[in-house]
Amino acid sequence: MEITPSFDEINKRIYSSKLKLGKIEEGALDENWYSEYKNLFRDDPQATPWVTRIYLEYKKKDWGICNLRPVQPRCPESHDMLSSEISEMYIKPPKHMTKDNGYYIKCLCDTNAYGNGIGCVPFIMPNPYFWVCAQASVWIALKCLENRSNGAVESAPIPEIQKSATGHYFSDSEGLVFANITRLLKMNACEAFVYDTSMDPFKSFSFDEMYNIIYAYVESGLPVILGVDVSKLDWWDNSPPGYHTIVLIGHTIDKESGKIDGFIPHDESRFPYLEIKKDELKRAGDVPKTYKERMGIPEDVAIRRSVVGTPPAVKAGYEKTFSHRIILDQLCLKGVLDKEEYPIRPMLIHREDFINWLNKQEFDDEAFKDFLGEGIKRFPYIPFIWILQLHEHEMKRREFETIGAVIYDGTNGNLILLFIENKLVLYYDAKEDQYKIDIYK
Repeated sequence: MEITPSFDEINKRIYSSKLKLGKIEEGALDENWYSEYKNLFRDDPQATPWVTRIYLEYKKKDWGICNLRPVQPRCPESHDMLSSEISEMYIKPPKHMTKDNGYYIKCLCDTNAYGNGIGCVPFIMPNPYFWVCAQASVWIALKCLENRSNGAVESAPIPEIQKSATGHYFSDSEGLVFANITRLLKMNACEAFVYDTSMDPFKSFSFDEMYNIIYAYVESGLPVILGVDVSKLDWWDNSPPGYHTIVLIGHTIDKESGKIDGFIPHDESRFPYLEIKKDELKRAGDVPKTYKERMGIPEDVAIRRSVVGTPPAVKAGYEKTFSHRIILDQLCLKGVLDKEEYPIRPMLIHREDFINWLNKQEFDDEAFKDFLGEGIKRFPYIPFIWILQLHEHEMKRREFETIGAVIYDGTNGNLILLFIENKLVLYYDAKEDQYKIDIYK
């Protein structure tokens, strides 16, 4: 089955050519194309305000929709290179990407895509008159955040995103700097955190620290926009160096070790639902050599950049929780704990979700739950928290078996609570304005 070059390439690489064409709907609405049409294609005799919507099937099951532009854009500079005919796409992940196989698509949305309920991460491909990778990455991120926030965050067509960033609709194939991406997220009712190792306080951060920060947001269901050099990505087929953004929407876990060994990205210029392992991310997650030469940056200095949008009440980034290492070390030195390092599963969640999680926990000694409850009673009210679930070892993390947790205030980054099952509860007593430790006996 051949549909269009861009779609056929996606079907072949990501779905092993197993997606089949269902029905075809002519004259369908696509908000993004309609905005493009109004601002550039209204006088094009080949253009209409509508798209062709194709319905996709996998083994006779509905698998999603893909909207095709009536006019295939060309690059503004030369007007001879065709860009993608694919506009908005709402398509389920490939069949092999399951938790049993070590794939965790954390940004999966229950979308209502033009009346079609589809569990997917929305995807789009460029029309370079209005955007390239950065603007499309913002569109994908906002679509995910809109779903997660129950409408508090609103997405927008990419020409409108482009205009909000620059004051005009046309990008002339130019992307956006990370400061503009941050501003766009904030303009759409998000808080935004930028991680840039060329700037303080992140200059001293190692690759592993940046990797863990990205993992924390992705684990929380928050898409991370990441800067990469396309020449280091295998799916770019030996392209020359070029700075590019992709959107991380999930992660992978090694089934043997239980470690987080990579991420699942959408590359809006190439493919949805890709996979990038940690070593490849370390190579690719840097600015190109040509940029370093131009800016006078030594070649061996890695410049890593990412940005993430969160609910607006969140003012503390994940790096504020790094003090848990010192606290666990001190408790170990005091003899209260017999180890100071635990594999962690970090998440930014609403306070009520934490309470629900805690109520579902099963403890070997049920009396410990009551003991823990005394500390929880002194828990100050905060809308969002960072929870670091502690596990005995990596495989327990994969099985979601916790031995304790560290809780931080998502608004100011202060430690609120730490507990280790059958050992202790460290908590902040808001009434007395001090930390206390209760040892379980």
